[in-house]
Amino acid sequence: LGPQMPMEEGSGYFFWEFDAGSENELEAGEQVHNSSLNVTKLPCYSGWLGVCHECNGQGSCICKRGFSGDSDFIPMDRSRWGGITLTCPNYEPVLIAMYAIALVLGVEVIWRTCTNLRFQLELVNLQQHSNKVRLSTWAMLGFLVTLIVNLSFVLLKLAFPEQITGIDLAPTLLHVWRANGLYCADQLHKFRIFNIAVRAQTASIGRRRVLEKTIEQRKRSIFEASAWTLFATQLTM
Repeated sequence: LGPQMPMEEGSGYFFWEFDAGSENELEAGEQVHNSSLNVTKLPCYSGWLGVCHECNGQGSCICKRGFSGDSDFIPMDRSRWGGITLTCPNYEPVLIAMYAIALVLGVEVIWRTCTNLRFQLELVNLQQHSNKVRLSTWAMLGFLVTLIVNLSFVLLKLAFPEQITGIDLAPTLLHVWRANGLYCADQLHKFRIFNIAVRAQTASIGRRRVLEKTIEQRKRSIFEASAWTLFATQLTM
């Protein structure tokens, strides 16, 4: 204890005690408080990826209710790598509603495609040597596979909305497969339409000229499908 002030008996004055250790503790507390006030608060993100209007001391954007930074290909929420949330572009209720609509429509289109594919297979059995029927069947089969892959992608997004396309493996593979499958099925359909036009022109411009055009169109379709597959694969890596 520090020194004490004397008190005369019956004087009506109180005595007080002075502790030197208490003074040191007060000074230390003031230093800590002053140092905490000197900490620099990082600004909110504002750039070509968007603008954040409210963030914490580390500059991480504070998402409002229903919003998130789990955007595909370029994620705004980078906390999984020890980073910050730049912006909150995703409004989850709208995304869930859109995926739910896509799920219902996807089931309906798959059912109709299966019905048409069954009819095409019956035509193949009746016309075994018809390339026209075979191309239609392969195009429809490719379209059906693409629809199933797309439905799987939608279900994955509904069950695990934090999965990011271009970052996580499962949604990235499904996205690549559905993009490539749709493009390849479209090329088969175009080649089928081209064959129908070729038959109509055979009598007018000659069989040899038509054969050259057919070979040229086939090479072009193969090249476009291969180039698109390579581009879509590299885009998501």
